[in-house]
Amino acid sequence: MKKSFILILVFVLALVVFSAVSCGASQGNDEGGGTVTEDGKPKDPEKAPFTMDNASYSEIKDLESLPEDIRDFVESMKSKKGFAFFESDGGCVVFICMGQKNTGGYAVRVKSLESAGDATKIIVEEKVPSQGDIVTPAIMYPYTIIKISGSPRNFKVFDEAGEEYENLSESGDNGKIEMVKAEGVYTGEIDGSSVEIRVNGTPMAFRYKENLSSVIASLNEDDRVRLTYYKNEYGQLILTELSK
Repeated sequence: MKKSFILILVFVLALVVFSAVSCGASQGNDEGGGTVTEDGKPKDPEKAPFTMDNASYSEIKDLESLPEDIRDFVESMKSKKGFAFFESDGGCVVFICMGQKNTGGYAVRVKSLESAGDATKIIVEEKVPSQGDIVTPAIMYPYTIIKISGSPRNFKVFDEAGEEYENLSESGDNGKIEMVKAEGVYTGEIDGSSVEIRVNGTPMAFRYKENLSSVIASLNEDDRVRLTYYKNEYGQLILTELSK
């Protein structure tokens, strides 16, 4: 009788040990496969998406993945310090740049998003070369581009010291760049970098970049054209697309 009791006790203890080991292994697998801990914090801050309420963002590394009008704007404005944003695929693309620098060693990245009343406050971290650093003597334009989903269409950008970045366009609300699509009648070249097009019967002057030179060379006076353009900070109309 005593021997039977001991065997039963050993069996129960074995079951308890087995259950504890299985539970621990299961919890370990759950932790390895998730992206956040039980308190909601990212397990790997470098890989986890940045979030703010229902907004999330990711950095865009490849400029060529963006629409042509955004690429053109980045190229034309990257020498200035400031920001601008564009509606794109149900979200917003935000361009933030430090302006022209005379050496390498500079960089900017988004550190966090915060709610600021009816606006989204973007905090950026700026990297600058330290005294004694070996840097490349070359003209550089450090900038970052992020895509935000589910965020208010109103932004403010600050560095860690609290200095506010300037909006780079006066053509839209809160720094937003308004890309305008229109049809018109080509009148002719004004000079080597601008043309005149009648839109709704009104002659308008547009500046263009070298990538549109071949299109413009193929046009004749009074050709009907389709165009996309925006107004820059100086009030100039900048063509980004042009076709018959």
